Parts: sequence; C-alpha cells; structure tokens
Amino acid sequence: MALLAECFANECSESVNLQEVLLTAWLHDVDDYKLVGKTQAEKLTNAVDIMAQAEANDDLSQAVLENIAAIGYNKRLNGKQS
Repeated sequence: MALLAECFANECSESVNLQEVLLTAWLHDVDDYKLVGKTQAEKLTNAVDIMAQAEANDDLSQAVLENIAAIGYNKRLNGKQS
C-alpha cells in the first residue's frame, strides 16, 4: 500500500507532502475496528501513539489522523467518506 501511495504521490501534478502520504498509508489500518474495537478505532489510539513515539510534528500528525478518519470501505458504505 505504501509503495503504491508513493507512486501516486510522485506522479501527482499538485504539490504533495510525501511524509503525510506515506504515514497515512502505513498507519491506516493500525486502528481497524475489526482488530481493536470501535472505541479505540474512533480515537485512532495506535496511530496517535506511533506518531508520538516517532516524534512526528503536530501538523503532520493531525493531517495524517484526518486522512485516516476519512478513508475506508466501511466509511464509504455509511456515507462518511468525502
């Protein structure tokens, strides 16, 4: 997934934050509700903890969390995906 995301980012005609793209790709499933339960999935606890341990800056972390919250097949089915 991350390799594909990187390829798309590199081919994009608009300016792209590659760190944001890669972190989103790497972390998008670490809080999957099927694995961690609904409450933890909604809080994105694992993604938050991983980025804190990696010392990602606040702006980058917030952007990644917003991306993760917006993607997913289940969210698309429920009309929550933009």
